[in-house]
Amino acid sequence: MTDLNQLLTTFPGSTLIPGPLPIELRSTDAHNQSNFITDEGFLAAFYRGDFTYSLRDWFHCDTQTRYTIPSISFYLPSFEIIRAVESNFRLDLFIKGTDWWASIGIMASNVSSEFGSNSLARVRELSNRFHDGLAARDVPDLTVSFQVWTGEDHPSTKSFDDVYWKTINDNYPASTRTSLEALSRFTRTKASTDGRVILFHGPPGTGKTWAIRSLLTSWKNWAQAAIVLDPENLLSSPAYLMKIMDQVLSGTTRLLIIEDADEVVKIDGTRGSGLSRLLNATDGMIGANSDIMVLLTTNASPGSLDAALLRPGRCLAMIGFDSFSAREANERLGCRGPAERPMTLAEIYRKVGQTSMLSTERPTLSGQYL
Repeated sequence: MTDLNQLLTTFPGSTLIPGPLPIELRSTDAHNQSNFITDEGFLAAFYRGDFTYSLRDWFHCDTQTRYTIPSISFYLPSFEIIRAVESNFRLDLFIKGTDWWASIGIMASNVSSEFGSNSLARVRELSNRFHDGLAARDVPDLTVSFQVWTGEDHPSTKSFDDVYWKTINDNYPASTRTSLEALSRFTRTKASTDGRVILFHGPPGTGKTWAIRSLLTSWKNWAQAAIVLDPENLLSSPAYLMKIMDQVLSGTTRLLIIEDADEVVKIDGTRGSGLSRLLNATDGMIGANSDIMVLLTTNASPGSLDAALLRPGRCLAMIGFDSFSAREANERLGCRGPAERPMTLAEIYRKVGQTSMLSTERPTLSGQYL
């Protein structure tokens, strides 16, 4: 038998961790592979008493994603790599955090993990967090999933029922309706070649959020949405932006959504450097090698928008969400009218005292107006 420490010392900097390791090379092929070291390194630390509790897990992972060391780091606290073995079909890691250790093996369609710590609650927390981040999810066909980012080291996943364009198109004036319908038909190829910035502008209560839901439904086969709740942190932190850009499923486009982005898009906004960073992510040196689109909503008027956003080849679509004219409002109010001035969708809903209009007296308003 050959002692593994003797073998490793022939290579500079090859010590696994301080202290002797009870590892021997075996005669079987399975024990003569490099990923054996990551497993045994974890067992050696457990054997020495570096930690008291261990929790093992095995689960199916998302087969659309090729997981790398940076991508899995989104689902764990900070750690140092003690040993890592990567090939074209698997990734094996032995890592150490502040108060925990882990042995992780990621294959083509499944993951094995073992976390160790001196607290049983801690290993359960780490194992569950890792499992929830990487495990394959059975998402119903009639559901759209999206990520919510708040500057944490991993996002949360939310979902909503499909919102088909044909069920809400009457909620918008003719000009807005035509533009939204055209946008919903875009393909991934057309979106990436015609521009990567989308602007929804208009007063509150004109249906911008509901239009986003419909757009995500139309694009759900190729666009992976990320809604950012703290854009001020995103635009001031290059690392935060790169996290969102990097963590995207293979073969999909990252659709970054920032709602109520008035301070980002207005000429007199206070985040000029942040806007430049965002635009560089879409078509600058970084954007040239990234598959990302940005959708911004604002209540600002078109004349106050930063011209850099509207440059041809950068702006895929700028859609105005307007109020209904008095005539259009009367058509939707029917016997509940009359409307003597233009009205937003929200005002029409309030006029009839409902959150959803089901009357068949006039063309049906459906969904919500946010």
